[in-house]
Amino acid sequence: MKPMMKVLLAVTALASAFLVGCSGCSHSIAPCLNPGTSGNSNSNSNSNSNSNSGSSGPFTISGAVTGLASGSNGVTLQDNATDSITVTANGSFQFKTAVAGGQPYAVFVTSPPSSPTQTCTVVNGSGTANGPVNNIQVTCSSGTASIGATVVGLQGVGLVLQDNGGDNLPIAVNGSYTFKTAIQIGSSYNVTVATQPSSPSQTCTVTNGSGTASGNVGNIQITCSTGTLSIGGTLSGLAKEGSGIILQDNGGDNLALHANGTFTFPTLLASGASYSVSILTQPAGPNQVCSVTSGSGAANANVTNIQVVCPAVFHTIGGTVVGLVGTSSGMVLQNNLGDNLTISGNGTFTFNTPIADDSTYDVSLLVGPTTQPGIGVVLWFYQGTATSNVTSVVVDAGHNDWAWFDGANSANQEGSPVPPPTPPITSFDSSTPGGRKYPATWTDANGNLWLFGGYGLESSTFTPPATELNDMWEYVGPQNYFGGYGNFWNNLIAASPGLASVPASRYGAVTWTQPGAGGDLYLFGGTDIFGDFYNDIWHYNIGSNTWTQLPSANPINQMGV
Repeated sequence: MKPMMKVLLAVTALASAFLVGCSGCSHSIAPCLNPGTSGNSNSNSNSNSNSNSGSSGPFTISGAVTGLASGSNGVTLQDNATDSITVTANGSFQFKTAVAGGQPYAVFVTSPPSSPTQTCTVVNGSGTANGPVNNIQVTCSSGTASIGATVVGLQGVGLVLQDNGGDNLPIAVNGSYTFKTAIQIGSSYNVTVATQPSSPSQTCTVTNGSGTASGNVGNIQITCSTGTLSIGGTLSGLAKEGSGIILQDNGGDNLALHANGTFTFPTLLASGASYSVSILTQPAGPNQVCSVTSGSGAANANVTNIQVVCPAVFHTIGGTVVGLVGTSSGMVLQNNLGDNLTISGNGTFTFNTPIADDSTYDVSLLVGPTTQPGIGVVLWFYQGTATSNVTSVVVDAGHNDWAWFDGANSANQEGSPVPPPTPPITSFDSSTPGGRKYPATWTDANGNLWLFGGYGLESSTFTPPATELNDMWEYVGPQNYFGGYGNFWNNLIAASPGLASVPASRYGAVTWTQPGAGGDLYLFGGTDIFGDFYNDIWHYNIGSNTWTQLPSANPINQMGV
């Protein structure tokens, strides 16, 4: 069975740049000066003062929003990473939670408007509340893109272009033009000819006329001609990942193509005029030499039978074998249930038969190695679509590597405590501790893994910013190379700052497991973000899911005896 593997049993690492969340730190993760002191690197920070300066408050935090588009779904603001408010119209706003006198406030945008898309910035968003704060300014604006086109071949008068059925743009001579109305970035454009030119009568066609604007658009071309007949055909065999092909008609009217299918040259021809289609630039990466069939003649009707055929491109399929014992293993691999390949030992391999560009491959094991019976073989990256030579398949007969069992594979992820799955389990669990460093860990007598506290992130209830934690997690399931749906995190005790029945939040504690079947877990010491050192001892009863503090002296900053 080919496992769809999850790799690396590890708690997500907390990046060192994600700094301590102490009083006074701004949301921009400015460094704290000292625990309990105020530090802020935001150039818009201010210390609000008025006639109430020095009073205890609490003081309201408010301001104004400008620039929101009509009908907007609003901008969501947050103060001190806890108090959220969504503002759907321009005007004043006020957070629900007041701030005690002398305490910091930090207002930032957590969710900008998405309908329509806008960006919002905050001015005077952070400081110390020494009185009511009412000067926070949130300004929203819409990013826009210009839509431009180049007109060639124009001889007549009266040509009018449109974008999205309006925004008429009259064209008098050949050249580059830009529509008067810019559109929002991320919205669509569709350039068409509203009025064809006359005197002489011409037909103008649009190339690259529609799409979604991710920035200013300038590659639209309007080609005008006095003819009425189109010249086109079909392109086949073009490699998917190549550079494309450039065709010409009558030594000009260049047409760049990047995908197989039908094509039509921009310039129309008069009835009876001759056409001659040729290849200006052959495809590269991979290189192909394409040919034209039925490419010339006299146009007495629209021409659609020109064939541009590119020879098929083939790619080899291979990879690397690791972990085999000996040099005569007798192992046999297959690709797409055929093309048998005998593997003698470790090293690279390539199947004998290449496959066509943009076709699929599926590497499997037909015969296992005879030099190590009973050892499963794991295939990695064994399926895909070949757009170049494939060398990434890994056949692992030794498992002398890491396996990613669970959790995110990126740093600074918050925790997600989800109830344990109910059998039958048919998918990987989504429960996971937040990224952290220096947690306390155990392995119990049943092979299950345990994790307590550390310094890092938990659910959004407590973080960001990062802080010390005292939550308890168990990782359940077989700790073998393959993992599976039966492996999951179970959050037995949530992070509970200040709760006397569990150890205080800390990181760097020492642990040991009681010997014997069903052995319980023990924890000693550790430190917190204020630099206090603990020397208390706690006992965790696995069966009852309870902590008990063993008799000890004052548990903070005690010398050894």
